[in-house]
Amino acid sequence: MERNITAKLGDQVNDLNVDRCSLSQNQSYILKLSNQRIDFEPVSKNVSVFYDESNRQVFIVIDNGSEGIIVKNLDGCIIKFSIQDRGRIVSIKFSTDFEMLLIQRTRNTVEFFIFKNQQPFEVFAHKIKQGIIMGFFWTSSTEIIIVTDNGVEFYQINMEKKTLKLLKSFSLSVEWFVFQQLSNAYKLNKFEIDWNNLARTANISLQERDVTIR
Repeated sequence: MERNITAKLGDQVNDLNVDRCSLSQNQSYILKLSNQRIDFEPVSKNVSVFYDESNRQVFIVIDNGSEGIIVKNLDGCIIKFSIQDRGRIVSIKFSTDFEMLLIQRTRNTVEFFIFKNQQPFEVFAHKIKQGIIMGFFWTSSTEIIIVTDNGVEFYQINMEKKTLKLLKSFSLSVEWFVFQQLSNAYKLNKFEIDWNNLARTANISLQERDVTIR
């Protein structure tokens, strides 16, 4: 097997096929989704690979970022930089304008790296008060959603003050979730609603006005 693994990514999932002709007997199959491709080093003890479905970018992280982070997309743009090794990276994603990088290393803390000229310039951290971080998504260049096992938290980021403002939160038990970037829709696992003491009628119904989707 060659040192490099080739991942061919694209939008047309219906064109899914396995490129067998270009492979020798000693090579593994290559999954082909389109003619565009992104080449990256195979995952190893010192190399981690992440894919950001929102910006359609592949992150190749070497030695937790201390030996370099390489970011590639389908347009051929490549960004290279390095950061201090502060532990294993669990998740990594750029903002929609590529001016901030969000990294998760622990179960309850995320780090924000402010970029200038495609290089990290400043960094600050945010620690959630309760729960375990299960994932996060950028909804704009200055807004993020953090999903925990206790609910969903919607934040606005102030780059100048290096702070986060909690705009809205929803408390519910979360075991899994799915994010659809094109529609900004989140699919959470099934949950229950606890009615307050005012709901005394036998026929209780949940109205559309009682539900908020962000």
